[in-house]
Amino acid sequence: MGIDARIARLSGRASHEAWVQLQRFRHHPQIERLLAYLEDVEGTVSLADIDNAVRHVFRGEGTMRAASADIFHSLSSQFVQELHEALEAAISLQGADKGNIQIIDDNSQLRIVAQRGFERDFLKHFAFVRFDGSSACAKAFRAGAPVVVTDVREDPSFNDHLAIMQAAGIRAVQSIPLLDASDRVIGMLSVHFRTPLPSPEWRTESLQLSAARAAAVLRRHST
Repeated sequence: MGIDARIARLSGRASHEAWVQLQRFRHHPQIERLLAYLEDVEGTVSLADIDNAVRHVFRGEGTMRAASADIFHSLSSQFVQELHEALEAAISLQGADKGNIQIIDDNSQLRIVAQRGFERDFLKHFAFVRFDGSSACAKAFRAGAPVVVTDVREDPSFNDHLAIMQAAGIRAVQSIPLLDASDRVIGMLSVHFRTPLPSPEWRTESLQLSAARAAAVLRRHST
């Protein structure tokens, strides 16, 4: 049975909130494992069931969470330096002003491990980002694909973060997942701009090249 058919089958017994949340994971690389967990749930599938499925899938041995946890606990000075070099290159290629790299920590959240240009309030606000959040990096994680916010003032889903973005002088964001050799998300690269972007396709090719470089650093230091 295909992914769409399996999702449709679940729709008949999922709450509205759970159904909306499940749609966000439709194209994620781990959707088959998420569905396998949810198909074993008896009765109505709730939003809590979706959250439990996410934690279950990303907590198993050999999953992206485990791989990222290994990376997180082996942060060396060389590793940090290489991450910053990859970040600096990405900021330059995109013509951005600031940026950060996140990896997945032990609590299945995105945690900043390298950044340039941000001050304490921004770093505190985004210190730990949940996968179900409304930030660009959380959306990119769920999509398993780049997310571009061309103007944070024009994106209603960004309301929870608008004040902190304005305080940091940010008007646009590009976030792209960092993948391991099996195309599992192990981190996130985000670059930030002081002015709105002209289109969602802004320098797409160089963004992908930058993500590949940063992901290579993560993979190299996880072995």
